[in-house]
Amino acid sequence: MATAHPSSSTIIAERIPETEDYIDNLWSSTLLCSVSDPQKEQEGTQNAYISYLVTTESDFPTFQEPKFHVRRRFSDFVFFYNVIVRTHPACAVPPLPDKQRLEYITGDRFGPEFTLRRASSLHLFLQRVSNHPILRRAPVLLAFLESQSWNGYMREQQHRLTSQVESTGVFDGLSDVLINAFARIPKDKDNFIPAKQRMDKLGDNVSHTEKVMSRLIRHEQEWEADSYEFGNQVAKLAELELEMADVFRAFAKQNRAVGEAVFNLRESVDTNYVTSLRDMETYVLSVKQLLKQREQKQLDHEALLDYLHKATVERDVLASGGGNGFLRSKVEDLRRVDHNIARIERLRKLDARLEVLKEEAKQANEETDAFDKETMRDLVDFERIKGLEMKESLGRLADDHIEFFRTLIEKWEETIPELEK
Repeated sequence: MATAHPSSSTIIAERIPETEDYIDNLWSSTLLCSVSDPQKEQEGTQNAYISYLVTTESDFPTFQEPKFHVRRRFSDFVFFYNVIVRTHPACAVPPLPDKQRLEYITGDRFGPEFTLRRASSLHLFLQRVSNHPILRRAPVLLAFLESQSWNGYMREQQHRLTSQVESTGVFDGLSDVLINAFARIPKDKDNFIPAKQRMDKLGDNVSHTEKVMSRLIRHEQEWEADSYEFGNQVAKLAELELEMADVFRAFAKQNRAVGEAVFNLRESVDTNYVTSLRDMETYVLSVKQLLKQREQKQLDHEALLDYLHKATVERDVLASGGGNGFLRSKVEDLRRVDHNIARIERLRKLDARLEVLKEEAKQANEETDAFDKETMRDLVDFERIKGLEMKESLGRLADDHIEFFRTLIEKWEETIPELEK
């Protein structure tokens, strides 16, 4: 009979006591980060680049001032991201913009459309990191936000990371990945099925919302063009109907104002809300990748246990006097090896191998359990960050529409006296 899987709410509820203490301890300090004001540096040279203003407000005791700012280029963000991914393998590190999708950012990489959208995405990225209870304490983040000698810090970290890669080797662990590439955890042993299903559904919902909003923006673009065209046509009537020329001109003016208001709304929604939806899609992908990584660790542990079981059975069979196959016996006869001595030597080697396997299995079990706990903790963190981000983005979307309709009301109220003359 299949084992019932706990629901997502049950999984999170089981961690509430630990989570509350954990969040209270790590959220006791303020860390507010923003990215804005893209500027072109070294203009007119082959080394031109865009820098972004990174502003920080915090009461962290490690910072020298409560509010400060630095300028960072996109390559600085990439380096920071690579370091934090390497140093926090059990966290779903929020992805950088352009890592998953490039097609939604169009135009020259130095143009205002490109740089403003990238600044918005970088702001979301840094906001997610600063809202993460573990990542917000990373030394590389603190250096990224404040250091005036960031280039020197990067060189030092790059040398350290290069040394680690050389010491561990490029192909370490590759065989385990290949062996378990097509393996799957049995459903009765996988406690993260609800989390996986939730991430799949969330990714689909966010993707569908983004497509609907993109379609709405295209309609608003048509509305904007039609408003300008309608205003131009009404203005032409003023040339034919001289007695009502002032009325036609006033009405045409406000229709052009409607087109301008639609343009401002469309630009704000596209730059902020739609960009946040696309970035949320890539964030969900990072969480799903973390779940795959956790599954890989469990598969490695299961494979090690299976190997240990087979070695134990082999040892027990050999100890009971069996295990000498026909071919092995013939080879030993040809070599004039005493069967009993050979069996004792094999037992000794098997016992030594079993001791190593038991220790490795114990260590793998501890690492898997620890990684499971960290993954569960990160899922809780993701839910918290996602809630804060969606609340803020929806609030901004509502404010944009309120401002849009307020502008329309004010413009048309200004027109009414002109029409009544």
